[in-house]
Amino acid sequence: MAEPATYFCDDAAEARDRFLDLCTRTGLTVGSIPSRSTGFSCDFTRLGAPSATHLLVLASGAGGVAGFVHAGLCSALLGEQLQRHLGRNVAIVLVHAVNPKGPAWPAPGANRADLPNADDADDGAVWSDALLNAADARFRAHIRARDQSEAKEEAEAANSQTAWTADNAAVIARDQLQDARFALLLDFRTGLGGWADPTILNTAPPSDAAHARARRWYPSAVSGPLHTPGAPQGAGLAAFLSETQHVAATVEFGTFRQAAALGRLTSSGAGFDPYPKSRDWRTRVWNHSERIILQAISACEEMIAAERPARKSSAPS
Repeated sequence: MAEPATYFCDDAAEARDRFLDLCTRTGLTVGSIPSRSTGFSCDFTRLGAPSATHLLVLASGAGGVAGFVHAGLCSALLGEQLQRHLGRNVAIVLVHAVNPKGPAWPAPGANRADLPNADDADDGAVWSDALLNAADARFRAHIRARDQSEAKEEAEAANSQTAWTADNAAVIARDQLQDARFALLLDFRTGLGGWADPTILNTAPPSDAAHARARRWYPSAVSGPLHTPGAPQGAGLAAFLSETQHVAATVEFGTFRQAAALGRLTSSGAGFDPYPKSRDWRTRVWNHSERIILQAISACEEMIAAERPARKSSAPS
């Protein structure tokens, strides 16, 4: 095992070589998806039993140099052999993707349900309340169609600028997630906060069972949306788990040596370092991440244990 800070790299090719080397040493099969124009690759692999139905998924939507944080943690997990803590029905999926030149994954596109079109009215009819309502409905339908078209164009434009696409995420989901009964997704990245201090964002709606589970497993988690909504949580993989129980959380590591410095920041974000080179910062990030990952493995085991009584009660006597 190496010193934790050495798993973090400052070059995309070096980060990929280190990750693939550790995968080879561990005896893992790796899938790869080349980016569309940057020359980088997204690599994904799985640790644990192929038949495991409860998954811990490490995938980040962070683009730019902030993506090196997650990449370093994927390598550190392998190098420090955290897979030794896995039970027979829990597996870890690692998605290693860095695009230091820009965004890695597209932001979720607008998904608005189509509403019924308004009824047509006769041109020569008297303008009754019903016809006025129909005209108003037609106008609203026109506005919705225009907004949907603009949203689609914006999503396509954002998608065209990313290293990987939603279709690439679908390939990973189909290969690794389709048989899962439960998945816990963790997205590691940098954010505002004290030096290497983790802020766990619980982005599920408060009424959702996933929100309560995240709070139980990570009591210090902060409820609310992503601070960087343009970088999709977990590379957008949660979108492919609509029929599967899952919890998604983003872990942001602060880069300010003193939290008090936050009060002196300007609106332009002056003083923020998206990826500190300090050995101390990187070591602290790994130490926090190790605890967070081990807790996630325990959470998967808890979900397995919760299923057992239900299975026993449904078994024929």
